Amino acid sequence: MTRVQVRFWRRGRRLLIGAKIVVSSVLLWWILSRSNLGEIFEAASGAHIGLLLAAYVLNFVGILISAVRWRGLLRAHGVDASTGFLVKSVMVGVFFNNFLPSTVGGDAMRAYDSYRLAQRGGPMTSVIVDRLLGMLVLTIFAVASLPFASQLADRLPLLPVWIAAGAAILVALSWSIFAPPSTKTLERLLSSVPEALSRPVRKVLGPFGAYRGQRDALVRAFGWSLVLQTNVIIYYVVVARALGFGIPVHHFFLIVPLALYIMMVPITVNGIGLRENVLALFLAVYGIGSADAIAYAWLVYLGGLIQGLLGGVVYALRRVEPALSTVVTPPVTPRAGQSGGDG
Repeated sequence: MTRVQVRFWRRGRRLLIGAKIVVSSVLLWWILSRSNLGEIFEAASGAHIGLLLAAYVLNFVGILISAVRWRGLLRAHGVDASTGFLVKSVMVGVFFNNFLPSTVGGDAMRAYDSYRLAQRGGPMTSVIVDRLLGMLVLTIFAVASLPFASQLADRLPLLPVWIAAGAAILVALSWSIFAPPSTKTLERLLSSVPEALSRPVRKVLGPFGAYRGQRDALVRAFGWSLVLQTNVIIYYVVVARALGFGIPVHHFFLIVPLALYIMMVPITVNGIGLRENVLALFLAVYGIGSADAIAYAWLVYLGGLIQGLLGGVVYALRRVEPALSTVVTPPVTPRAGQSGGDG
């Protein structure tokens, strides 16, 4: 980029961050103006300490699960990184997610670590697939739990339509990545497309070809995603129990995915303001007042901040030399007519 373009990009970024701060501030003012700050702190201070500590431990269990899932996806690219290195990378990602005005800063750091591991760009797509698997599982949870959480569905009449539309888009995106067209098919499809448009498509879809035929790796990663997202749901449940909320457990399989998806909308600083308003809206269905709902939102967020602070310590201490990894040969699915055995 030219110097003028860089200056323009930086100015636009500052304006975007400023706009997010304004939106977060307005949303916080809106919800707090309808609540009593003293009641919020009273509800938070009355939470069961043992259950809160158990919930925050679950967050770190989630980091380990994330690292194991990511390791399997990297192996599909022929890279075998140590689980310890990936745990540290995930923690650094949590730090950037919590202390940068963006929800994808952590993914950028993990993508950079993927590049360091292999000294090539292909493995960076593992971070995208990793994120996509998590979103896919959350969508499955929301669709499956919708018929059993009628209170929330009745309060939001268009909710089934939103979930169906989101699920359709996500399934289509997942299919394009997990079942990418062969190189020959892709070239045939792009043969009549101008080079200016076909080149970026090749760059985007090309690296995902590493997952073609990697059914076992993707199935294992999907299984770990089920475990990870269930751990996330349990985290929200345990924090709710710490505050004495009696919401049925299976309702959280709808509440949490919806809240997380809304908080991903990049209009605030790390979901601040959105988190409080969304949870207050959803929990009101169960007779929970705004003060208790805000206390819940803040205690949930506190768990992420604790992770982020420890991730910052890891980031400050870890060495910047290239990460050690072992290049492995990805398994190849036998073609039709070939034996699937080793001999």
